[in-house]
Amino acid sequence: MLSELRSTFDTLRQDGNVSVIVLAARGLVFCAGFDVAWMASQDAGAIGPGLPGIEATFDTIEACAKPVIAAVQGAAMGGGLLLTLVADACLASEHARFGAPEVKLGLFPNLRLIPRLERLIGMRAAKHLVLTGEPVSAATALDWGLVNRVLPSRELHAEAQALAEQLAGLPSFAVQSAKAAFGVTDSPDFVAWERQRFAECWKQPERQVAMQAFLDARKR
Repeated sequence: MLSELRSTFDTLRQDGNVSVIVLAARGLVFCAGFDVAWMASQDAGAIGPGLPGIEATFDTIEACAKPVIAAVQGAAMGGGLLLTLVADACLASEHARFGAPEVKLGLFPNLRLIPRLERLIGMRAAKHLVLTGEPVSAATALDWGLVNRVLPSRELHAEAQALAEQLAGLPSFAVQSAKAAFGVTDSPDFVAWERQRFAECWKQPERQVAMQAFLDARKR
């Protein structure tokens, strides 16, 4: 599944007809995380070499130039939680749950889950989730800032689609530049990067169209 996810995002990233990606699942669970039976059969020597490939899948999703929306209808545990963290927005059904149960298995969350989680919800909440291994409800996740909205289950995918269409209707280069900025804010060259992106946005035909549309609407 990880390999297919990475391949799919590589394909969508290059598809000029795709502006926004919704990451969703069928059934009652969004993603229950890694297969514990498989992990139990592996020793340290076998598991280590595979980690870079696993990390690459999540990095590919996070680095995707196009906005990614996670629509979580059920449990998002471990690797499933990480999938929501590498998305740009997360909508959850009222039945969704979020957790990092690794400590209960004698592990700790790797794949940079902890820094990604802390950056999003703060150290106190991140420590509670990681150290207890206990899942939290959609309502708590919303309170912590882990999700953007909580919706009735029947409305989840329609709302994810509506948000995708809203983002897709905006000037794409400006949206992608704004997303990319969050990944380089800590760079010492951020100001130079920001100026360059601003200049590149100004050159885009879609910028001219958007500004003219704004002016035309104001005249009405």
